[in-house]
Amino acid sequence: MYVLFLLLNKFSLCAYIPRLETGGFTLLFVTPELVDKVHSLYLQAMIRFYQTDPDLQEAPGASETFTALKKQGIRVALDTGFDRATADVLLQRLGWLEQGLIDASVTSDEVANGRPHPDMIFEAMRRTGVDQVSQVAKVGDTPSDLQQGSRAGCRYVLGVTSGSHAAKELAKEPHTHLIEHLSELLAILTEGK
Repeated sequence: MYVLFLLLNKFSLCAYIPRLETGGFTLLFVTPELVDKVHSLYLQAMIRFYQTDPDLQEAPGASETFTALKKQGIRVALDTGFDRATADVLLQRLGWLEQGLIDASVTSDEVANGRPHPDMIFEAMRRTGVDQVSQVAKVGDTPSDLQQGSRAGCRYVLGVTSGSHAAKELAKEPHTHLIEHLSELLAILTEGK
């Protein structure tokens, strides 16, 4: 099935949705209210999924890495493109807050601009009491993560190549290190201490 969207003018968008049973089309005008309703339904479905998905698990070695970082006095903050409600479900399911493994989390709906803009990094710094971006390491598995860290001016910008993007893709973006596993992080951050 496909949907054809037509921009009628700068204020209206309509969608022609095929009706397979009749061979005709249904015309649907896309309004801001409809967009908000669809987005709300999407968020509700995401939350239900993450609340119940039996396959939900952390990246290999995440808890151990967070624990080792905290033992070295390194604050751990997470940023995510998810909204706060979805992020809270994930953090609860993974148990990271209850275990004291993270110091802060920032979601894209809590800042003016999401990735690749540096807003979430700056907010995480504020929440953890870090004043200098030269004391920050941005770790992520997407090109926008690396762009975000570079735009913020982070001392370390690390791409994790075992995540959503391969090393070949991440190598094209600004970075200081590419690592395969989170467990490699501690050695890099404590080098020269």
